[in-house]
Amino acid sequence: LRVIYLPKFHCELNFIEQCWGYAKRIYRCYPMSSKDADLEANVIKALDSGLNGAQAAWAAKKYHGHRVLPSAILEELDNAKVN
Repeated sequence: LRVIYLPKFHCELNFIEQCWGYAKRIYRCYPMSSKDADLEANVIKALDSGLNGAQAAWAAKKYHGHRVLPSAILEELDNAKVN
């Protein structure tokens, strides 16, 4: 077993920093949609599921990073007292 001590936060020597840099570079190659478009799509999905405007806005804000709303959304709306 061999332990190699590296300086903290030294990106040129730390292998994981090079992997992380490569992963970020590849991620940037794929264009992302605008956040407004994602928010609008989530609100439309929420309205289609039978929620009213206030409930749809709450769900879109809370689950902005998710592609679908959870099946227990109605229970969460009741717990949050959003009508």
